[in-house]
Amino acid sequence: MNLLEQLNIEIKEHPDFWNYYKTDFINPLCSLDDAKRFIEEYFVAGSKKHIIKDWSNNTENEIMFRNRHSVNVFFIGAMLQRMIDPNIQIIAKKNGNYPFSYFWYLTCLAHDMGYIYEEKSKKEIGGKKLCRDCLLVKNGRRKKIYECFGINQIPCFSLDFSAGRYCFIRKGFRLAGFSANSVRCNGLQHGCLRSCYGSIEYTGKTSIRIDTPRYSQAIMEKYFKYRLVEMGVLDHGLVGADVFFAGAIENYRKQYERNSSKNEIIYDFINREQKHFCCEHFKIFRYIADCIASHNIYMSGTSEESKEKYKSFGLECLCPEKFVKIAYEANPLLFVLCVADTLEPWKRFGEYDNETILSKLSIHYDVNQNRIIVKMERELLETEAGRKYRSDVDGLKTWCEIEAEVVPVDSVAINENAGVISC
Repeated sequence: MNLLEQLNIEIKEHPDFWNYYKTDFINPLCSLDDAKRFIEEYFVAGSKKHIIKDWSNNTENEIMFRNRHSVNVFFIGAMLQRMIDPNIQIIAKKNGNYPFSYFWYLTCLAHDMGYIYEEKSKKEIGGKKLCRDCLLVKNGRRKKIYECFGINQIPCFSLDFSAGRYCFIRKGFRLAGFSANSVRCNGLQHGCLRSCYGSIEYTGKTSIRIDTPRYSQAIMEKYFKYRLVEMGVLDHGLVGADVFFAGAIENYRKQYERNSSKNEIIYDFINREQKHFCCEHFKIFRYIADCIASHNIYMSGTSEESKEKYKSFGLECLCPEKFVKIAYEANPLLFVLCVADTLEPWKRFGEYDNETILSKLSIHYDVNQNRIIVKMERELLETEAGRKYRSDVDGLKTWCEIEAEVVPVDSVAINENAGVISC
């Protein structure tokens, strides 16, 4: 069975696992427009369209390319997680737990939103010199750098979901630059559970507790500076995390202000579309943003030159000797995002039609052995793009706790009974 068939089976036979709002979607694998529409409709269904407003309004080729990539990653990740543990949830302090379909769509479909700003930086920075000058003038803080490049709408927060010194609604909205007039929170007088921060706890086959982000804010700032100075770009993982979290704050406020009656308390309310919002979401959004940022923070190369360059930016922890591999047991969401993002083939074979490339390989995951084998048609694998894809997949084991390899085959078997959805 090829990957196109595998993903169509996920769409057709397992909608309860990935379709949180039970929305009637068209097949998003067919075209660039269908992929874009899928992302937009999913966020609209959750009353979260403000999170992706800049992304949704952008139709540049690179962004449309990323839409298709993100949708492919979405269903590959859903397939992998369903194999690992179909019952995984994040525990909620009140109301129902958060199923995989909820936090996966928010993470995966938004994980490359930062490409808008990375592409903007490529076009407008004008070389590394301006990057260095900007760092000197603005003292290297991400928010100051954004302002330097004319991106003024991104307030930067700590992405540390585990610790907080204040009620986020009482102070966080003001820090985001939004009016505080309508965000009065009486949570402390109504049994506030302080759920806007704290540990992330998973339940399912195994219990997993995440007490701290993968990287400190200091490391994130240093990596952001490294990417800016050495590569002349705004890192799409970090800027995407900032954009996502800022958008989530703005969306929360807008959903509350849309209510015709403000009798409901802002830390726990139902909006016009009968979607539930509560302050615990800020912890979940922060955790998601941390995963988006972390998925693009790479280990250094193995050469002494590469390691010394990282060390010059204070990134010793990202050198191979100290790098901590991403493991499912430590962070399921980040693990699935990184593995699915790497396995997704179209980003390496963009000159092909999506259906064509998906039909030329298959993904096989032995959960017990934690081993992935990708079977790819030999002719495709011998192209330059094929060699790069093979290097990506074979290299997974150097930074993730998983074994993976690409195996050449003469042809990928087709399952006539797979129930493929026609485009």
